[in-house]
Amino acid sequence: NYQRLEFLGDAVLGLILAELLYDRLPGKREGVLTRNRAALAMGQSLVRLAEKLDIGQAIRIGEGEERNGGRERHSILEDVFEAIVGAVFLDSDFDRTREIVRSWYGPMIDDVERTVAHHNPKGRLQEILQRTLGNDAIAYELVSAEGPDHAKNFESRVIVEGTERGRGSGSSKKEAEEAAARAALDQFDEN
Repeated sequence: NYQRLEFLGDAVLGLILAELLYDRLPGKREGVLTRNRAALAMGQSLVRLAEKLDIGQAIRIGEGEERNGGRERHSILEDVFEAIVGAVFLDSDFDRTREIVRSWYGPMIDDVERTVAHHNPKGRLQEILQRTLGNDAIAYELVSAEGPDHAKNFESRVIVEGTERGRGSGSSKKEAEEAAARAALDQFDEN
């Protein structure tokens, strides 16, 4: 398994991103830097990078996990990405690892605010709408939950003042709600 390398890679990645954000955002406070690092070092950001690098095809998994779509499972892609960072660090040094990680992240770091919004779309949507509509303007509804327990797919929608503003799906209610919030944010960006 990849757990030891994942442990190391997580720490190395966190340090690289902290240093990078510290340099790039000189006027920002600790809370903003922490939120930005979290957005870049976990969840959807790591999944996007793992997919960009086509990591899923190289993972060694068991037959059961293969049948259940393990190569596309977000938690596995995140863990293996961190393990690869750990392996690069062990195989080279910190400076080389920093260089490689920066090349993988590329424009995600240049547009960190958009990455943060993508990381926490529900919070970002709430932030945008709360100013004008108040705290109770947004509601999330579960539309469906289909499939066997080990591989359920959820679909949710976000309602803003009684009107559906976005739909999304995912392997958990949380992922489905986040996808719905992203769809709503995309709508607002277009307008």
